[in-house]
Amino acid sequence: MSAPTPTPSITPVVLLASRDEVFARSLESVLAPAGYAVLRAYTARSAHEQARRSRPDAVVLATDLEDPSGLELCRQLRADRAVSASTPIVLTEPGTSTRQARIDALRAGADQLWSQPMDTEEFALRLAAGVRAKRDADTARAGALVDERSAFWNHAGLLRCAEETLAQMARARAPLTLAVLDPIWPAARADWDLGDRVADALRRSARHADAVGRLGPARFGVIAPRTGVANAALFGERLLEGIRRNVTAAAESLRVGLASLDDAAIAPPAAELLARATAALDYGDPTGRDADVRRWMPPA
Repeated sequence: MSAPTPTPSITPVVLLASRDEVFARSLESVLAPAGYAVLRAYTARSAHEQARRSRPDAVVLATDLEDPSGLELCRQLRADRAVSASTPIVLTEPGTSTRQARIDALRAGADQLWSQPMDTEEFALRLAAGVRAKRDADTARAGALVDERSAFWNHAGLLRCAEETLAQMARARAPLTLAVLDPIWPAARADWDLGDRVADALRRSARHADAVGRLGPARFGVIAPRTGVANAALFGERLLEGIRRNVTAAAESLRVGLASLDDAAIAPPAAELLARATAALDYGDPTGRDADVRRWMPPA
């Protein structure tokens, strides 16, 4: 009997880590036709890196991975939040599992421990249920205003904060700048680990008055009240300098887009201002001192 096809519209991603090529191919032959995209890893270190970067919908780990073991890797993934708390992690082992092994797996943060050979139909059904629950939790978090991973505003939260800040600055006829930071290269834009390090750098370097939001794996937005056109470039340079000083990987890959107003009373909606700053990343005019700081300019 064929495995059930997952229902979410976006293809769910399963990270499969095992040294046993025969077992891995056998499991992949069940998951791929069921609608999953399968990422393969052959070492614990590779699995950890891929989990951080790809944010899979489920993780399958063989217990006989080495340096560390699959059990310890499961514990690490949960501890450093390389995957969300709702992401199912399934452990597999070559022989018959004991009660103590199952208890150890659960204590390490695994959802299940499977012995080999496994009932692939039951495995796929249970995995599909876990992925559905994870997707439901993702949807609930998306309805919130805070990014769980960084504790910054998420996209919706930053827009709401921008609207409130615009209203405050409009009453005072004060300036405002919105900056968007994002790596230049597509691979870096999808790198959650890089984004975590950028988030730590922003936490240290952003001003108390600034509001920071995480807009993607390595994309961030910063609202700078009372910062106008004349000072926006310096503000962007300082953001980059603080990140580059603390995140070597971002030294040559990060760019800042700026959208600035000298009078918030004539500002467009916050979503439009954010769109301008985002467009400036690729199409804005370099400010002069740093070619990676670019300002949105209105069309002629």
